[in-house]
Amino acid sequence: MNPPDITLCAYSNFMKKHLSIFYSVFPALCLLFSACGETRETPPQAIRPLAQTHVELARSPDPQKIPLYTPAILAADNGRLVAAFEYGKSPKDEPNARILTSDDGGRTWTQRAKMRMTHGRVFKAGKSLYYLGHKSNLRIARSLDNGTTWSETVDLTHPKTGGGWHQSACNVWHDKGNVYLVMERRMLKNAKAWPVSELAPVVMRGKETDDLTQLKNWTLSNEVCAATLIPGYQENKLPWDFFGVPFYPNDYPNATPPAPKRNNAPIGFLESNIVRITDPKHYWHDPKGKTLHVFMRAHTGGTGYAAMLKAVEKNDGTIEMALEKV
Repeated sequence: MNPPDITLCAYSNFMKKHLSIFYSVFPALCLLFSACGETRETPPQAIRPLAQTHVELARSPDPQKIPLYTPAILAADNGRLVAAFEYGKSPKDEPNARILTSDDGGRTWTQRAKMRMTHGRVFKAGKSLYYLGHKSNLRIARSLDNGTTWSETVDLTHPKTGGGWHQSACNVWHDKGNVYLVMERRMLKNAKAWPVSELAPVVMRGKETDDLTQLKNWTLSNEVCAATLIPGYQENKLPWDFFGVPFYPNDYPNATPPAPKRNNAPIGFLESNIVRITDPKHYWHDPKGKTLHVFMRAHTGGTGYAAMLKAVEKNDGTIEMALEKV
């Protein structure tokens, strides 16, 4: 018997609602396609709804006001599943993040910890599990027993040395005994709208065997954001069209209304994932193994666009963020 699908209740209810609409029109779509194509009869096909069987990790006490979001899940070495999520608004001012474990393939879950941070991700490094997120500063907690107990949350950074951190629960890349991930820090404080133009993806590298609750055990890259990386950005004199992507007019640091009753923040990028290209035939493959690539959601005012930077590990151990070249 396969383990059940693991979904959050709010997501499951959303899908049930919208899939029911799809199923109601699907027969009509089939008839339309039959009329346009061949005349032979096609036997009806059974459709399996998404998350037909599922286990609730949590249910919002007030879905209209308290959403559940940032789900994360990890399979530990001993087969245990470790999951995390957060409340959009803490019930009764409790810590908003929750960490749970399951030892029966996801059928039952035990809550193990509550933490005050957002956008957290669970990852493994050496014999430790970590939960990394932010609350202005970077915050992290550690487990030495596969998620049964957790340390207190530790502030990796402090406002005096650089606060303003952000990032959703994106991936962790394991390579050469290190973990690589990306967090984002707001470099400037000029934007009067959603400040994605000022968010800098920061590549973080740590040895899997080190205590990663200590900032000294991380190497952080330099910082570049759209507002500092692109010539003419802050003067709103962009000299390119970037391969025809239809950017709306930029009015940094203000929002620009591309359509009635809608404001568009200045262009930027966020929610970064990191990979190393290992295919030797790939155009951007680095045979020296010193280059990683950061793929990001591009905020342009449109949809379906991505942005990319490269992170090069220098001989002195530093990590340099830059634009890729063709």
